[in-house]
Order: sequence, then structure tokens, then C-alpha cells
Amino acid sequence: MRKKNLIAMPFNSIKFFSTVRDSTKIIDEQFINCLKTKRFPTFTSNLRLEDSGLKKNELNDIFHSMMLSRQFDLLARRLRPLGHSYYTIGSAGHECNAAIEVALQKSEPTIPHYRGGAYFIQRLKRFLTVDDIVYHMTNLVTLNKNDMVSGGRHRTFASKKGNIIPKTSTIGSHFPRALGLAASFNRKNLIGEEKFLENSFTAESIVLAFAGNGSYDHSTSQGSLNAAEYLVHNEYPLPLLFVCEDNEMTMSVSASPDWIKTAMKNRPYIKYFSVDGLDILSLYKITQQAAQYVRETKKPAFLHVKTKRLLGHSGAENETQYRTLNEIEEDERNDPLLHTAKICLDYSILTTDEIRDQYESIKRDIENMVVKAIKVEKISTFYDTVSPFLDPKLQISNKVPSFPTEQLRKNVFGEKYNELNKKNNMSQLLNFAHIDLMLQYPNIIVFGQDVAGKKGGIFSVTDGLEERFGSARVFNTLLDEQTTLGYALGHALNGFLPVFEAAAYRAYLRTAEDQVVGEAATLRFISNGQFSNPMVMRLPSLGYQNGFGGNWHNENTIPFLGLPDILIACPSRGDDAVKLLRTLVKEAHQRKKIGLLLEPISLYKKTDLREKDDNLQLSMYPPSESSLEIGSIRVVCREKDASLTIITYGNGVSIAEQAASTLKKQFNIPLKIIDLLWLQPLSIPALLEEIKTTEYVIIIDETKEGYSVADRLMASLNTNSPRPLNIHCITGKSGFIPYGPAMSLMFPHKNDVVDLILKLTQNIHRETHFNNLNI
Repeated sequence: MRKKNLIAMPFNSIKFFSTVRDSTKIIDEQFINCLKTKRFPTFTSNLRLEDSGLKKNELNDIFHSMMLSRQFDLLARRLRPLGHSYYTIGSAGHECNAAIEVALQKSEPTIPHYRGGAYFIQRLKRFLTVDDIVYHMTNLVTLNKNDMVSGGRHRTFASKKGNIIPKTSTIGSHFPRALGLAASFNRKNLIGEEKFLENSFTAESIVLAFAGNGSYDHSTSQGSLNAAEYLVHNEYPLPLLFVCEDNEMTMSVSASPDWIKTAMKNRPYIKYFSVDGLDILSLYKITQQAAQYVRETKKPAFLHVKTKRLLGHSGAENETQYRTLNEIEEDERNDPLLHTAKICLDYSILTTDEIRDQYESIKRDIENMVVKAIKVEKISTFYDTVSPFLDPKLQISNKVPSFPTEQLRKNVFGEKYNELNKKNNMSQLLNFAHIDLMLQYPNIIVFGQDVAGKKGGIFSVTDGLEERFGSARVFNTLLDEQTTLGYALGHALNGFLPVFEAAAYRAYLRTAEDQVVGEAATLRFISNGQFSNPMVMRLPSLGYQNGFGGNWHNENTIPFLGLPDILIACPSRGDDAVKLLRTLVKEAHQRKKIGLLLEPISLYKKTDLREKDDNLQLSMYPPSESSLEIGSIRVVCREKDASLTIITYGNGVSIAEQAASTLKKQFNIPLKIIDLLWLQPLSIPALLEEIKTTEYVIIIDETKEGYSVADRLMASLNTNSPRPLNIHCITGKSGFIPYGPAMSLMFPHKNDVVDLILKLTQNIHRETHFNNLNI
């Protein structure tokens, strides 16, 4: 009972910070006082209601959504000091975005601004009752397990049914996804919608991507604007509406006046629209014009909406530390709720009493609901946190398509068909795998910075694919890794299965890793499994390129280790590369997983394994049904009486093989060699079974010391082993990689392995000798 009274306390009875100006109380009381005195800010619109195209009932509904959004912002501020709410970056001052939602023809796919509360509420009204919206929004504010957006994991806006796609806190990071989604509509049209199991959006859709003015200064945003213009320049349809909610602040910094207008007004391929968000009638009309332009021309537009920011950046700050009182009060006097109330009064849509009654009624309904919401269980276990990745409903959502017929394969493979019965290198076998997979999965698209055309990429992995499957399914992207990743994220939302080259070299991916870390990997987490972006990234990577390229072409780190919901595989031979790629594609298709295939560059064309001209690195193309499931390992060799086991992957396998050959021939020392295959998740149970009688375990890992797979592998083996293990690691050196022969100083080599094993076997012989003496 005490807690119930505490929640229902009036605003003036809760002390937030005794030295901080309580803007929450001020704007709440100001709204009521203006209704009493009928003193409203001067309204400057020259547009009449009948000329705006907005109906009276629509304006009434917009105003209701604005008031609902405001009350939830006030609620979050009230609950925070009580420990019942945690996120207080609200939508106050930006509530005009509800009119943008009404101006659209339908539930257009939208990535909203984090100040998009009113827009989100207005979208929910298309399929929920107001009572249901109050229920769900209250759960969202209190972050309990009934939260429809993220299940209490993250404060964002998302609705699968409402086509509201969540964004993360990283500013501008959602624009590449928005670009990819908008580009996917025409691509689906070209390929044929009947070939897709999931038809999320139609060719008539447009994408809306919202952000604040500060987000447009981010390099990710600028890259997406550039990519959008590039597509239009090349006459590719791109129905994308950028919406900038410009409150002239970036956190505590005042924005440069008219910067957004100056930067965007005269761009050659993005049409600029601007409007004052306080003028709800003009906002509605201009939004309709912008949306119609995008829908009819299939070209991007930029809607610049001037707003006010009320309540500061967040509830944890004191706005008077960086703004004058006059500046704050001027914005408060121009509260969009007051401007919209004035319009409703002028056109006799509502009376002051009706507005006040609605406002107070909304407050009461929310307060009654929050008493129940705070009692709902919050996330309290590790399983609660990770359940969007483990939910059985997500485990198998699609059947695997049938394999193509042999006649179809003959027709499509053409002159390459006879090569299937010969041994080939990794590059060629991966090329064959792409052909088979694209025949089996009609929604696969292959793209990257240099994958289409006659060359088929730097390493010829995609050679001939565009010729066989057409430019709608195989195409080049800009030399911008963020755009490439964004294409994958956006197309995946629309039923495509991207199997793409994420970057030409591992090092080049660094500029775009947030598209995976912040956007792709978190999507299930922040949407409670509503959304996913299944895809397979191919990444030419790792070292040993005979001195070529230095640090940037021999980058020996592995991205995304430890990142939830991402599978990472690394082959050491061509047939395994094919099998791993097949599994990654199947996991993306069936379980909506994100996969990464690390392709060791030095192994693409390699032919020899142990010695010159042995051709043991070549392999046959595996049968269509053959794959390497998650948790698989490959025992490369199992010599009799071996007391030492090498665990490795990628280039390390050939190093281990060479060392094994030397040790066997010259010292008669037998070895067992295990190829990990899967770097995430690690196949710990299978490994423990293989090393249960091993005296020594040697891990060969070419990645940098301190950033290696070896660190995680050693910790996992020691933690899970029923007996103490004697583990030794040979890793790459921590440092940058030079050009030329000096490159070899940074990587493990055969002699490193031989020397270590000789030292260890001396210990084994010494221990055996003492044991025989019964000492």
C-alpha cells in the first residue's frame, strides 16, 4: 500500500534533486495553467485546416497521441528516483512526429528517432486500442517482462506488426540498414516476390529513417547519404525518406544555426523539404508531399522538421548548467502541446475543459496502470536476458529447400560441371558452393565491393556468378564497408538471405564493425525476437601471404568473438570451406542466425600441404548433402600411441601437418592433430573427448597474443575438463605486421612447433624414466 501511494503521489511531492530546476513539474503545470487562462503561444501558421488535408478527427487523434506521449515522459521522470524506471531520454518537444505518422498512407517501415514516442503511439493505434497502448507503454517505461518491445531488456520502440524497426543508441548507425531496406524493394521486384518465403514489404512501400540533427554529422550518416545519391545517380530506385527532427541541440551543445538546411538543401539527388514542427497543419501537409514524392519517383527525400527539446537531454542532468534560463523558458513557452491545443480550440475541435479532462484522464489511467506494472517481474535471470536467442519458436522457422536437380545443375554450371569431379583449391570449391546454394535458395543474394563482373572478386570466389544469376542477385557495392553491411541488414529484413563479402580484407572491416556489433547482433535482443537479420558474411582474412600487403592484408585478429548469436567458422581446406558455408547458410535460413566464414587468404590457391608438389591441399567437391554441423571438429591425423595433441584451425593446420611430418620422420614422435572448424561456439565437449588421454595439448593460433582464440580455448578446456590439463600455446606476436620477409616474424611456424614438442617429449621421457625406477 505504501508503494501504491508513492507512485500516485502528485508531481510536487517528489523531490528529484533539490538544486535542480524541476522542468517536469513546470511544463506539466504550465499546460494546465494555459488552459485555465487561455493564454497560448502566438500561432503563426498561414495554412488553414481545410487546406492542410487534415481532418478534424485526425487532428484530435494526433493531439491525443501527443498528450499520451508527454504523460509517459513525465512518468519516467517521476519513477526514476523511485527505482521503477531507468531511461529518461524522452520525446517531450518532439510530439509533433505523431502527425508524420498520420500523413502516411499505411504502416510504412520505419526506424524511429529515440524521441519518437508520439509517432510510435500513433502507429500502435492502427491495430491496438488506447487501453492496450497504455498497458504496453507503461510496461515499456517500467521495463518489466511484459514489455511488448524488448521484454524489459532495452528502452526502444519496436513492433513487428506495426513495421517499427528498433534502433540502438549509436547515432546514425541505423541509416545503412534503412538504405539497404529501401533498396531491397526494387530488387525483390526484379527477382520475383514468388521466390520469397517471407514477403515483409511490397514494392509500393517507402522507408522512413528518423534521427536528430546531431546524428547527421556522424560519418555513418554521411556515408548513407552519399550511397543514396550514388544509387539515384545510377538510376536505381530508392524510396527512402530521411526525417531530421532538429531541436538545435546535440546533448549539451547548441547546434550551429541553419547547418542542416545549408548541408542538405542543395544536394543534387535528395529532395529537401522543411517545416516547423510547431505548425502541425503544415507538418502534415509537407509530410504528405515528401512521402508522395518518394513513393512516386522512387527517389530519396529529406524532411527537415524544426522541433523543441523539453526536459533537457535526459533526466540525469541539470540543463541550467549549459543553457540560460531564458533559453529554457523560451522553449517551454513554445511547447508543441500548447500550439496544437490552440489549433484545436481555434477550429472548435475541443474546448479547454475537454482538453484538460483528456489530459488529466490520461494521467489517471497511466497512474492506475503503473501501480500494476511495477509489480510485474523484471528480468532476473541470465536466461531471461538471452532468451531471444534461445526461444524454441526461433529454433527452426523454415524448411531447407530441396537440392537442385542434376539437369539444372548441369545447365547452370555449364563448362564448370566437369570440374566437380576433380580436385580443386579452396577458391574454386567455394565458387562451386555458391552456384549450388544460389540454385537451392532462390532468395540468396551475393554482393560486395568487387564480386560481380568477369573477375569475380580479388580471389575469384564469385567468378561467373553474375553471368549465371543476373545482376539482381549478384552485384557490386560502393567501396564503403558500412554501406555493404547496411545492404545486408536491410535486405535481410525483407526476406533476402545475404551471402556476401563483408570486406575485401579483414582489416578493412574495422570501419564498419558497429553495423554487426551494434545493429545486426543486437536486433533480436532489443526487439524480443520480433526482428532478425539472417545473413552470412564471407571475410578474406588472416596472414601468411608471403610478405604481400603488410598489416592491412595480413590482419590476424578475428572480429566478433564473444558476440552473442554470431557463428564463426574457419576452414583449413576447400572441402571443409564448402561444408561450413552450407551449414552457415542453413542456420541463417532456418534459425535466422548471423554467420561469419573466415577464409584464410593464403589457402585460397594453395595446392601443397606437407611438402612441395604433394597436392594434398587440394580436395574434391563434397556431395550436396554433406556439411559440418555446429559442434563438429575434424581429427586431421591420429597416429598410434600419440601422447601429444595439437588443436588448431585455418593456417595452423598446415603448420601442424608440416611439424608432424618432421617429428615422425626425424624423431619418431607421433601426434594427434585436431582442426577446430568452429571458432564460435567452440566445440568443447568434442575436444575434451579427444584429449581425455593426452599428456600435453598444444594450441597453434596465428592470431595476436592476448587477442587470440587460444585464450578462450584454454580457459574453456581447463574449466570444463574433469582432470588437470597441461596446455601450451603458440600464437602470433602482438604487434603490427611489416611488408616482405619480416612478416614471418609475427606468425607461428613449423619450427616453433617442433622445438616446443621436442622440449615436451624430453619431459615425458624423463618422467617415464623416474616412474620406471619406482621413485
